[in-house]
Amino acid sequence: MYMGSYVNSSVNLLVPGFVYQMKTAYLVVMAAYYLLCLFVLTSSMARSYKKSYIQSDSSLKNAFVNKVLNGWDFSITSNSSASLKHKSVFYELQELLAILRSPEKRSALKRVELFVWRVLMNLLVMFILGCACYLIYFLAVTRSLEMTGIGLLDGVLMPLCITLLNLILPFVFAYIARKEEFESFRTSLVLNTIRTIVLHGLTLGTLMYFWLDEAACRDVECSRCWETNLGEKFYCLVVMDLLITLIITFVAEFVKRMLATYCCKRFVDQPEFHIGRNTLGLIYSQTLCWLGSFFCPLLPVVMTIKLIILFYLRKASVLRNCRPMLRVWQTSRAWTNFMLVLFFGYLLSAISMAVAITMVTPSSACGPFRGQTFIYDTVSELLGSLLVMHRWFGRIVEIAFSRAVVASLLVTLCCLVHYARVLSGGNQEMVRLLREQVIMETRDKTFLLRLLQDSAGDRLLSNSFIFDEPTAPDTVAVLFRGKNVSDCLSDGQYAEEISSLTSAVGEATKI
Repeated sequence: MYMGSYVNSSVNLLVPGFVYQMKTAYLVVMAAYYLLCLFVLTSSMARSYKKSYIQSDSSLKNAFVNKVLNGWDFSITSNSSASLKHKSVFYELQELLAILRSPEKRSALKRVELFVWRVLMNLLVMFILGCACYLIYFLAVTRSLEMTGIGLLDGVLMPLCITLLNLILPFVFAYIARKEEFESFRTSLVLNTIRTIVLHGLTLGTLMYFWLDEAACRDVECSRCWETNLGEKFYCLVVMDLLITLIITFVAEFVKRMLATYCCKRFVDQPEFHIGRNTLGLIYSQTLCWLGSFFCPLLPVVMTIKLIILFYLRKASVLRNCRPMLRVWQTSRAWTNFMLVLFFGYLLSAISMAVAITMVTPSSACGPFRGQTFIYDTVSELLGSLLVMHRWFGRIVEIAFSRAVVASLLVTLCCLVHYARVLSGGNQEMVRLLREQVIMETRDKTFLLRLLQDSAGDRLLSNSFIFDEPTAPDTVAVLFRGKNVSDCLSDGQYAEEISSLTSAVGEATKI
């Protein structure tokens, strides 16, 4: 369960000449785990970005038509679900109008007042974040409860403090964002999400800084096994996060639903399942897993069990206690943004692991790296042994890290980046030209069909019409007494008229 439980020894394998070194194997497996996570994360980000920002059209040209004509769910049968869907469509249309609507004209004095007010709100948020970091510092450095003799509180206080800060402060940030009087609700939502992300990053970053600083061996303290102690703290943090989430899920949401249903309908609303807040909670759990996996090899298994438990319990609570969000998220782009946040969590974990490997001395009492100055010395020893045993490997390493090869690689990478940038700009320009060409062709077809309709006169049936919006050519039928254009061309009665009209339109388009 802990890195400190591994031995610092080697095992002779059945194959002569091969030795299984525990410290080398541990470091290689952890490096492979983090590289695999990085590969999966970057691949998912690339696919999501391509789907959200490249393949999809970000314009609002047909957004209102799609929302009005296709936005309703006809499988809804209950009045309450219909009311929620009605409010959801209303808020979506309101957000779309807010994007297109020009900003409200305010006087100079009103704009200055609003700017000063928002600056004060941001200063308040920074003060709250600073207080949260200082609280972590106070509990990590001063150890104020050690003199009480209550060992349970001393072990649980820090994880409890971190969990409560990450649980309560996002609601405080949401209240502050509502008071900043932004024109668009989406702006307020994005700002609240950014503040929550900063909170998670600062709390975990501050915690890792003081834990690694405490783990640094000084004088006689190197005899203690700080790897096992750090692993216990990570397990405690995961378990405490699970317990607090369960309490909030089954107590707060259930009580609020009972109040909203039976006694305080006017003052208390039914709890709402907030997608963004719950997704940030999952990102926090994954970041915590990455931070502790190096010291607790079984932490990913424990985190998987925790997430499975939370999934089914949250599902039961959502179906019984919560209502859907009235303001929906743009699913594809929200997924891309959340993957970007998860990538920042991975960077935080990678930086913490790099500091632990290169700057913190392992304990001499336990762990596979005991007796070494730094964990990174294992890499130096591995490379040294390979250079001694295989001279060809040393020659390859010498050539690969020579100045000429490194300079050539840098120049090649710069050229490839410049080429990719130019190619991307050319592709974007081509896409723009193709879209303009499609629009012009659509206008030409619409003009032709309108001329055909005008020439038909009284022979055009009452149910024939021309679409003003761009429509696929095979779906548009211009009817002459129940016949489409191809049938009319085969009929001698209309062939001469349509042929002359088509040639006239062709001459008009050339001009």
